[in-house]
Amino acid sequence: SRKLPWANMGGLLLVHLRGFKGLRNAGGGAVFNQGSTPPWLYSAFHGLGKVGGHGLTQQLAHELGGMNIRVNAIAPGPIDTEATRRTAGEMIDPIVASLAIKRVGTPQDLAGMCAFLLSDEASWLTGQLIHVAGGPVFRTLPSGSSGRAPSLPRSRPGCPCSPRGSPTFATTLRLPP
Repeated sequence: SRKLPWANMGGLLLVHLRGFKGLRNAGGGAVFNQGSTPPWLYSAFHGLGKVGGHGLTQQLAHELGGMNIRVNAIAPGPIDTEATRRTAGEMIDPIVASLAIKRVGTPQDLAGMCAFLLSDEASWLTGQLIHVAGGPVFRTLPSGSSGRAPSLPRSRPGCPCSPRGSPTFATTLRLPP
């Protein structure tokens, strides 16, 4: 629906507005937002909301960097969860076939990057969108294709990146010790 872009961008902004004061008062910290890859999968309004959330991540990184607050985002690809299995069905097969690493990701595939983004080892990393998605930027065309991008199903309520059609930008805040 047309409300979905606002749910993704506006919801993310509201979380940051409530959370940044605690980070500022603590002398800084780190935030990671969880976006997704729909902006690159022709996913209409859902993708529009994600692009907005990705842009908001970059803008917030710039605005909050002077307060020693880092803001980054991850963009997971298809992840093996009950929600993905229930909602994606056969839609997942052409997506996985187009990835450089030909498998569905696991929650553990995301955990390491999330921990890194919140760690002091990422102290000079901000405003970045990191694809933890098996290589979606290496999309390939099926052999014998017309040279046009493969037609993937459009986003719909319950798409694999949005269980039950809900916004999927999540935010995690980390205060310094």
